[in-house]
Amino acid sequence: MSDLITFVRLKTEERTLKYKQLTLVKRYYISTLLNRGYKQKEITKEVGVYLSTISRKLRLNYLNFSKMYKADTAQAQTALRHKKKAKNSVLTKLIEKYIRTKLKDD
Repeated sequence: MSDLITFVRLKTEERTLKYKQLTLVKRYYISTLLNRGYKQKEITKEVGVYLSTISRKLRLNYLNFSKMYKADTAQAQTALRHKKKAKNSVLTKLIEKYIRTKLKDD
């Protein structure tokens, strides 16, 4: 596991704090750091994300029954939330014209 920690630490050296989805590797890294007793603020420095990101991810994916954060479960829950969320639809001129003509027919 120390190889994984070293790998993720090297990958986050740039530490550009643009918003990106957390990868499964970073989720495992967060899980490992939590199990080692790291505080959220320390985790943000290690992973290279904002404190609010860590806080939100823990709040959304913390397993109440086991009092743990599990990376694989968090990834699955995230995928499920993305699948369920509303999608943006594009209303083209052609579709709008079709809808208007159908509404007029009724």
